[in-house]
Amino acid sequence: MMAKTANTLSLLEKVRQIAPVIREHAAGNERDRQLAKPVVDALLAAGLFRMWIPKEFGGLEVDPVTAMCVFQEVSRLDSATGWNLQLSNAFAPFCAWFPDEGAAEIFGKSPDVILGGTLFPPGHAVPVDGGYRLTGRWPFVSGCQHCSWFLGPTFIIDGDSPRRSENGDPVQMIVAYPAKEAEILDTWHTMGMRGTGSHDVAAKNVFIPHR
Repeated sequence: MMAKTANTLSLLEKVRQIAPVIREHAAGNERDRQLAKPVVDALLAAGLFRMWIPKEFGGLEVDPVTAMCVFQEVSRLDSATGWNLQLSNAFAPFCAWFPDEGAAEIFGKSPDVILGGTLFPPGHAVPVDGGYRLTGRWPFVSGCQHCSWFLGPTFIIDGDSPRRSENGDPVQMIVAYPAKEAEILDTWHTMGMRGTGSHDVAAKNVFIPHR
C-alpha cells in the first residue's frame, strides 16, 4: 500500500475536523435537495475546493491520489457532499486550456472558487465583437446553487449551423461564465442523491469574452 504523504495526512485531518458539520447536515441536504451552506462553508474553510487549482493562484495543486483519498473520506460522511466536492475540483484542470487572462479572471481574486458544469449537450456560441454570445441549457449541474462559475461545451455557430472543421466535424470549445449570469431551473426531483442539487442550468445570450 502506498504510504500517505504529509500533504494527504494534512488534508485528511482537515476532513476529520469538519466531519461533525458534514454529518449534521447530511439528512437536511437530502431533504432540501442541495448542500447546506454550513457544509459548503466548511469545505471552503478547509481549502478542499483548492486541491486542483494551480499554486500560482493560491491553490494546492495536489496529486490525483491525494485528492482521491480526500474525496473518499468526505463521501464516507455524506455521499452528496463527496460527489459535489470531486466534481467541482474536476473542472479546475479544464481552465488550463484557457488563455492566461481567462484563468486569472476565474482564480485571481481568490482560490476559493466553486466550479460547476456538465459536458453534454453543447450550447451555441455566436461570434460577436470581442467574443461570443452563449445560449444553451445543461442538465445535471451538481452543486449549482453554490457555484462561482459554470463551465460547459458549446458549438461555434456561423449563421444557422455549427462551424465545421476541415474534416467536417462541428467545432466545439469549452467556455466559462459567472454563475450569476445563468438561470438555475428546478429539475432535480429524484429518489436518491438529492443533496447534490443537480438541477439544469440555462444561459441566454450571455457574453463570453475571448479570454
